[in-house]
Amino acid sequence: MAWSADYDDASRIITVTYRGATVGADLRAGSSAAIALSKTHGSSRYLINVTEATLSVAAIELFNLPVKQFLAEHVDRASRLAVLLPATAKERDLVAFFETVCLNYGWLVQLFEDRGEAHRWLRGEAATPPATA
Repeated sequence: MAWSADYDDASRIITVTYRGATVGADLRAGSSAAIALSKTHGSSRYLINVTEATLSVAAIELFNLPVKQFLAEHVDRASRLAVLLPATAKERDLVAFFETVCLNYGWLVQLFEDRGEAHRWLRGEAATPPATA
């Protein structure tokens, strides 16, 4: 499995971490697991960590996450999604595309270099602007 999903009681943040070769099925499965954790714990704060992922996905697969899957699985539109940026330009471009699609369809998403800043933003405490891809 190229992903893991966890919930932290103290921060009330759901973290999905993708590692290594990551395909569309991994993104869908990780998203579903995070959404299930959200419903179990009543949290709508998601940290998506792709810092160690090698994304092998088509743009349409990224497009379908917020446009189809989030809606089909009844994700709350008030949810916050913080994405920790990967190192390579190719992955950053894909993540930036995902962010753009999310924002265009009304989802609240920000990209971050720093995990601490991402956590502060998810808790509504961030004072500095997020990173850009």
